[in-house]
Amino acid sequence: MIKDITVVEAGWPWEDKFAPAPGVCAGDFMFLSGNPPFDAQGELVHPGDLIGQAEQIYANMADILARRGLGMEHIVKMTAFFTVPMTHDDAKALWAVRQRFFGTHRPASVGVQVSSLLFPEMVIEIDAIAYMPGGER
Repeated sequence: MIKDITVVEAGWPWEDKFAPAPGVCAGDFMFLSGNPPFDAQGELVHPGDLIGQAEQIYANMADILARRGLGMEHIVKMTAFFTVPMTHDDAKALWAVRQRFFGTHRPASVGVQVSSLLFPEMVIEIDAIAYMPGGER
C-alpha cells in the first residue's frame, strides 16, 4: 500500500467478504466504492425497489463517511447506475430521497442506465467521491 493511500476499515461484518474496500482515502479525497443496497447483516434489501434501495445506499454511504468524521455534505461527485428505465415520477421520488440525505447540498452527479448489476435484484448502485479538507482523518 502506498503511504498516502489508506483503506476505510470495514464497519459491517460482511464487508471483508467482498473485494472492494468500502472507501479509499488518497490526499484530500475519499473514494467510495459502488454501494450495493445491503443492510448491516449483508442482506440485499428491497429487491427491485428503486426508492427503497436508494435509501439503503445513502444510509450506507453516510455510515462509511462517518467512519472518518465526514458527512454527506463532503460528497462532491456521485455516479448512480440504474437497471430500470427512469420515468419522470421515478426521478422525482429519487430526488426526494436524495434531499433527505443531502439537504440543500448538491454534488455533481451523473446517472447511467446499465443492463445489470452485481445481483439481479439490484436496480441501483451508487459510487461517490468526497472531499476531506486537510487530508486523511
